Amino acid sequence: MALLLHDYLAYTGKYDYDNYINGTIPADSYRSAGILVNGVGVCASYAGSFKILADEAGLESIVVTGYLDGNLPHAWNRVKIDGKWLSVDSTNNDNEVIQNALLNISDTGANGVLVEDERFILDEKRNDYKGDTDDNEYYRINGKYFPADAIVDKLVEELNADGDASAGTASNAVQQFIDEF
Repeated sequence: MALLLHDYLAYTGKYDYDNYINGTIPADSYRSAGILVNGVGVCASYAGSFKILADEAGLESIVVTGYLDGNLPHAWNRVKIDGKWLSVDSTNNDNEVIQNALLNISDTGANGVLVEDERFILDEKRNDYKGDTDDNEYYRINGKYFPADAIVDKLVEELNADGDASAGTASNAVQQFIDEF
């Protein structure tokens, strides 16, 4: 169900990039109405919209605030799947390049990319939302997860066959690949 909600937001929503670049983001682009009503918004709108849809679908979820790559203010979600809390970043998965890289990822997978702002976390509640499994991570459940030493060959194989490729591996290996590329 979380995947369907995520995909719905990616299909119907568009990041308010022009207003972001110009520093003219309207209030609705921060609210759930941005994505759900107007079809355009920033991360807070994606996260709030996911929360509303998850609640209506009977999924436990929360909105998390913090930083993308440790320094860019950002909002995303945690959703409880099979009794485990996982991170879902509908904003950054709504792109044409690396789709679903931040879908149902554990704390380890999100480490360094999605950094929670600890000023807003109640210490006694922190462990209630801990994500310690990668079993439901998008690439694993779709048979597209490969060991770090095999992923480059698999991506090249898919690119040569289809002109398009997607696969996942340990997040530090992906970052190393991107840095070298």
